[in-house]
Amino acid sequence: VTPAEVTLNATKQLEGDKELAEGDFSFELKVKDTENALQTKQNAADGSVTFDKLVYELKDLEGAASKTFYYTINEVVVESDVYEYDNTVYDVAVTVKKQGNTLIAETPVYTKNGTTVSVPLFVNTYEAQPTEVAIPFTKTLVNGDQNESDRVFTFKLTGDDVDQQKDVTVTTTDYTNVAGSFDAVPLTEAKTYTFTVEESEGDYTDITYSTAKYTVEVVVEDQNGQLKITSINKKLGSTALA
Repeated sequence: VTPAEVTLNATKQLEGDKELAEGDFSFELKVKDTENALQTKQNAADGSVTFDKLVYELKDLEGAASKTFYYTINEVVVESDVYEYDNTVYDVAVTVKKQGNTLIAETPVYTKNGTTVSVPLFVNTYEAQPTEVAIPFTKTLVNGDQNESDRVFTFKLTGDDVDQQKDVTVTTTDYTNVAGSFDAVPLTEAKTYTFTVEESEGDYTDITYSTAKYTVEVVVEDQNGQLKITSINKKLGSTALA
């Protein structure tokens, strides 16, 4: 009697700012209600997962004209800071029938929580560990030593869903290059963030406020699952600054 053969499959989908690569994830084929894997396979670059052929011989039917074999397919879940794994367990039913001197394997039936699906689909999410940046600035008050009181100036940071205001106090005794810093901005993507820094015009009638508008570009790259700042570029208008 000619044996029957069947090949079981699954599909891997990766969401997030990362392309799926061959061998990124592993998948197990088990006989239903058992712990040990019959096979463990990795995904191809296109997300396909192909298990080795299952072969059924006449003795496997145990004297019956047909028999249904039950399996499960699951993803191997490992501890990770950057991947959220799919814990779904799919059931698989393969019915094998004897027709004359040939065994015939019907099309495998895949189910998820009792609902039939065309192929097991495992969806993982990738999210690199974030970083942050706190953009500094300085304020100089020309002829500030002639003032009789401290002065408070306000600065704005905008761009990439950020809108901050920060005050800095210039005193009568320390008015040159007074340092300030905006609150840390979380950086959650591998990309170039663009911010604008400028002074807000205040109410001091004896002050001529700065109209300078600075552009700050923060370049963030994904380095093995950790976002890192690789460069910070500052410009005043079209002029690059050190």
